[in-house]
Amino acid sequence: MIGVMIYGGAVLVLSFFGMIMIVYDKRQARLDRWRTPEATLHMIELLGGFPGVMLARRLFKHKTRKLSYRIIAALMAIVHVAVAGAVFYFIDAG
Repeated sequence: MIGVMIYGGAVLVLSFFGMIMIVYDKRQARLDRWRTPEATLHMIELLGGFPGVMLARRLFKHKTRKLSYRIIAALMAIVHVAVAGAVFYFIDAG
């Protein structure tokens, strides 16, 4: 049970951080300044921040047209959920 709480807290923190990164990147894009690399955003998604990144992308209409980004972001979310599910399954089974 404590593992689930720690996991949930990590997802919340990373989601919040991911939202901040999307807002920052959107601002930088509007000002034509240095942007956050997509690989950084994808790493945040993979580590568990995908809910916040997905929400921020919709709310702030950022990176919604770029198909390659959307596909990789979806894959990062799927991989994260699969790995987290497998970890919790094997912890519970063991």
